[in-house]
Amino acid sequence: MSVEQSVEMPLSQQCDLDKIMLSQDPIFVVGYPRSGTTLLQALLATQKNIYSFPETHFFPVVFSHIRHDPEGHVKSACLREVLNAITEMTGLHFAQPVIEHLTVKARMRQLTPKIIFEFVVYNLLSKQVPDQRMLSIRWLEKTPHHAFHLDQLSSLYPRAQFVGIIRNPVQTMYSAKTKLGNLTDKVRATGSLAREWVDCVTRIDDFTKKNSHRICRTTYEALVQNHRDVMASICAFLDIDFNESELAYFHKEAPKLILSKEPWKMDVLCPEIRNTNFQYKRGIPMIEILRVQRIAHQKMKQHGYRLIYQQLQRVFNIISAIVNSFVQKAVLTRHSRDRSEQPDVVQKKRTPW
Repeated sequence: MSVEQSVEMPLSQQCDLDKIMLSQDPIFVVGYPRSGTTLLQALLATQKNIYSFPETHFFPVVFSHIRHDPEGHVKSACLREVLNAITEMTGLHFAQPVIEHLTVKARMRQLTPKIIFEFVVYNLLSKQVPDQRMLSIRWLEKTPHHAFHLDQLSSLYPRAQFVGIIRNPVQTMYSAKTKLGNLTDKVRATGSLAREWVDCVTRIDDFTKKNSHRICRTTYEALVQNHRDVMASICAFLDIDFNESELAYFHKEAPKLILSKEPWKMDVLCPEIRNTNFQYKRGIPMIEILRVQRIAHQKMKQHGYRLIYQQLQRVFNIISAIVNSFVQKAVLTRHSRDRSEQPDVVQKKRTPW
């Protein structure tokens, strides 16, 4: 089940950007991929007047295709590329009149990245929410990598609130490699993933230090262990009337949030919330665990995660440090030898005639 869409509204509604009005107090759910962001999104979507949709990937992906002038107005020359990126990320397809209308707006310097973002959000919401209710609902956007764009989102939406979720990096790496293992362009080396996890968590931590009144944090472990209490706390932070009985229907909200090209999210269609953290022992080699923990141990400690194989980890860290030292020395030695072997360049003196 999925919500892949084409823009099938009447052209008058599609094209008139001035009539697209969205509430300006959205909720953004962020966290490293495979940390429980979709489960959290589905649980929040069960609550009254909260509406959500598939990931937009707007700021990490779509925004990179946008070219704008110094005042922030989008240039018309990039629109085709931008809309293609939106289609690839969200499944939305835009009719030619829509493209032409956006082009006119861009040429008139009336198109900004925020307008394009809200155009995407509006179209994703349109099959759930009628036009006349758009300003009265609270929309929820979940793109995990928006954790790297918290300041930008905060600036665009001063009344927005954020919910960040963190998961033990060992289980996160295991989930990424098993669920995304057949998507070679989405899975990188364990070390690279671990460093990105550290960066993501650091971004959430830094934003929280500056904006603690605007962001609520939880962990995957707490959510799956006692989702009722966690959700009650999050809803209180978001000033949402908490309805515990509605949480049982999170799996019915999930199809609105998942595209057919995202099979790794299908666990959320199950009516039972399961803790999959213990599955890593069957699928991730010890050496991979040690590599992840060597990179992420400081952030793990800050967030209360204990190291697995603690004694072995100390030995592994020492050996890794020695090996890295030898490698660095070997590289420097090779570099020095290569330079010494280069013949001196003798410049010929110019003759006076």
